[in-house]
Parts: sequence; C-alpha cells; structure tokens
Amino acid sequence: LIVEDSSPQLSNNGFELLSRVFDEVPVPFENRDVAKAFLEKTFGSQSQMARFLLSNLGPQSDGKQGWRFQKEALKNLLNDSFQDPLWNEWENFQAPIHMILGEDSGFVSDERLQKCLSLGSKYGRSFEKVPGAGHWVHADQAEIFCDIVQRKIETWSI
Repeated sequence: LIVEDSSPQLSNNGFELLSRVFDEVPVPFENRDVAKAFLEKTFGSQSQMARFLLSNLGPQSDGKQGWRFQKEALKNLLNDSFQDPLWNEWENFQAPIHMILGEDSGFVSDERLQKCLSLGSKYGRSFEKVPGAGHWVHADQAEIFCDIVQRKIETWSI
C-alpha cells in the first residue's frame, strides 16, 4: 500500500479547517474564472487550498460552478474519520505500507509518523519525504512521486 501524505487519523486541525472552508466558500460561483479569482484572493494564487478547492468545483445544470461532491456528506465522512481513526486497520494490514510525505506539508506530525511506522511493523512500514512538496505530493513533485511509486512497486514485486 502506498499512502500519500496521510495517516489513519485525521487531525483535529485538519477537520476543523476543512469544515470551516467548505462552509465559508460561497458556492455556487457564476463561472470558473470568478471561482478561481475568489479562491486565489482568499487563499493565495499558489496555495494548495486554492488548487484543491478549484479542482473540486465543476459545472452544475444551471452553468454555475458548484462542488463536485455533496458538502454535508463529505463533512460527515471527515467527522467519522476524526472520531473513529483507522489505527486498528493500519496495524492489521498484512502487507508493506510506504508513506510518501511532502516535506513542506506538516499534515502528518512526527509523532503520528512514528506511530504509523511502529504499528504493523512486522509487515514492513516505511516512508520518505519529498523536498519541495506540500500535501499534494503528486502535484507538487509529480516526477519524483512517480519515481518513488515505480521503485516501490518493483521492489515489492520481486
């Protein structure tokens, strides 16, 4: 299993931030340009949050830009993940797990990383941090991310 900049437990900060953002972003937008301008002004033109939110907007039947997901369902899923973390599943996953973390992300704390590496360690738990990458490692450093995935797959299939 390859895990990208995540862990079996959503942090309280992550849950609260995403819930607040989903409530405060004034969807629907008249069009994609208006959405992009708002998100870049609010979060910064190069921010991961602006890119994440823009990637989750799409055309609605009236031509406006709205969420590609059901907001309340996603908030409930995030809440469930926060309230009922998947540590037991992680520990009992009977295969190697390799975590690819963004060096600039901070999404997985050092304490949480150590827990990830120790639980189920007899099956193989490893990680590496990608320089110049935030939470979206695959987008920030696509070539490095793909190289890591390919290398791990080749190593595991031997």
